Amino acid sequence: MSARISIEIGKLYLKIVTANSQGIQTKFSDCIIEPAPGFTDEQISQKIALIFSQEKIKTKSVTVCLSRDCVTIKNLHLPSKNQQEINQMLDLHIARVVPYKKDEIVYAYQSLGSDEMGYSRMILAIAHKDVIKRQERILEKAGLYIEKILLSSYGIWQWVARNNGPEIKGDDLYFILDFDSTFTDFVIFSQKNLYLTRGIAVGSKAIEDSKEAGLTKLLGEIKQSLIIFYKEEINKKITRAFCCGANMPAPYLAIIEKELGVTVKQLPRVFPDDVLKTKGRIVPYDTSITGISELTLQDNKQVISFVLPEMQIRKSVRERARDLIILGSLAAYILFVGFAIFLSRIYSQYSYLNKLNQRFASIGEETEDLINKSRKNEFIKGYLNQRKIPYIVMYKLQGLITPEVAISSIVIGEDNSVTLRGQAVQLSDVTKFVASIEKNKFFQDVQRKYMRTKKYKEKEVSDFEITFNLAI
Repeated sequence: MSARISIEIGKLYLKIVTANSQGIQTKFSDCIIEPAPGFTDEQISQKIALIFSQEKIKTKSVTVCLSRDCVTIKNLHLPSKNQQEINQMLDLHIARVVPYKKDEIVYAYQSLGSDEMGYSRMILAIAHKDVIKRQERILEKAGLYIEKILLSSYGIWQWVARNNGPEIKGDDLYFILDFDSTFTDFVIFSQKNLYLTRGIAVGSKAIEDSKEAGLTKLLGEIKQSLIIFYKEEINKKITRAFCCGANMPAPYLAIIEKELGVTVKQLPRVFPDDVLKTKGRIVPYDTSITGISELTLQDNKQVISFVLPEMQIRKSVRERARDLIILGSLAAYILFVGFAIFLSRIYSQYSYLNKLNQRFASIGEETEDLINKSRKNEFIKGYLNQRKIPYIVMYKLQGLITPEVAISSIVIGEDNSVTLRGQAVQLSDVTKFVASIEKNKFFQDVQRKYMRTKKYKEKEVSDFEITFNLAI
C-alpha cells in the first residue's frame, strides 16, 4: 500500500491531505487542516513535523499544492508551433510579464492548441523562486522533501470535470468559482482544457464579513475577467457555472446567477464525509480543499508543475543515493546469506558423514541379515495382496449387480485389469450397470467393449463385455 501526501501552506490554514494507492485505485485516508494565521516559517515546520509524528506518517516525499494567489498566470498566442522556437519566445516574453529578473523566477506552461490565426495558444504560469524556496525550506526543516509542485487550479478543474461529466460536453465553455478563505479561484475551462485561471482577492471570509459589498466586488472582478477573455481569447458564451470550496449561502448563489446570467450549480465538498467522521476531522466552512484533494487523488499529465533546477538535482542525488544504499545492502545481504548457507551445508554434510560412519560401525554384520529378512517379508506381503484381489473384486461387484444382470465370466489380468462378460435383460440395464461401476472409486478406466442383443429361449437378452482397471 503506497501513501500519497499533499501539503498546501496558506495564509490562514495549513492543509494536509493523504491517500493510499491500492492497486489501480487510490482512496482518501485523511484530511488535516490546522489554523496557522501569522505563523512564522519555523512554527509551520514544527507544526508539520508534529502532525507527521502524531499521525505516524512515515512517507517523507510530499507534493506541494501551490495556491493560485502565489502565481502569476498569463495567456499567450505565439506565432510558431516549433517547440524550440516557443521556448525562445517565452524566454523573451517573460521579462515583459513580471517585474523580476529571469533568474529570480521559475515558469511552466500548458499548450491549448491553436487559435483562429494558427498561432500556438498557451497558458503560462510564473512563480517567484522565493515562494518555492520558502515551501522547500519549511518542509526540509520538518524532515520532508518535495516530490513535485503543482498548481491548485488544475486540481479544481479536474475535480469538477471528473465529477460532472454528463453536464460538460464538447467544446462548450464553463467557469468555476472555488471559494477559499482569502481569495477566490476563477477558472474558465472546457472538457479538454483549462483556458483561464485568476485569483480574485475576495475570499469567503471577506464575503462573510462585508456581506453584499464583498460579493459585489467579486462580481465586478468576474465580469471584467469575462470581458477580457471574450475579447482576447475565445468569444464564446459561458454555458454553465460551478461553485465549490467554502460554503456559500444560497441567496448569494442566486445573486451570482442573476448578475452573470448563467445557471450556477453548488457542488458538495470534495472530501468524503465518512473519512472525516472516522478520523474525527473538521473542514472549516470558510476554506477550500478542492485543489489539494484532487491533486492527491489523481495523477494527470495535463497539470502545470514547477521545478527548480537545484530541487531537481537534489532529488536525483537522493534517488541515486537511495538506489546505491539499497543495492549495497542487498549485495551484502546476499553475500552473507550465501556464505552462511555454504558453511552450514559443509558442516551438515561433515556431521552427517560422521553419524553414518558411527551407525554403520554399530550395525556391523546384522545389517545384511535384516535386509534379507525384509525382502522376504515384502515378497510374502505382495503375494498375499495379489491373492486378495479376486475376493475384493467379487465383494465390490456383489453390491453392484442387479437382478437384471448376470455375470458369466470374470477375468483378472496381471496388470490389475478386469474383464466382465455376461447378459442383461435390456440394454438399459447394461448402461445402468456400467454407470454404477464408474461411480465406484475402486474401479477406474471403465470401457464397454461391446453390447449386442440375441435370442435366448425365445427371449431377447443383451450380451456385453466390460473392461476396467483396479485402483490399487
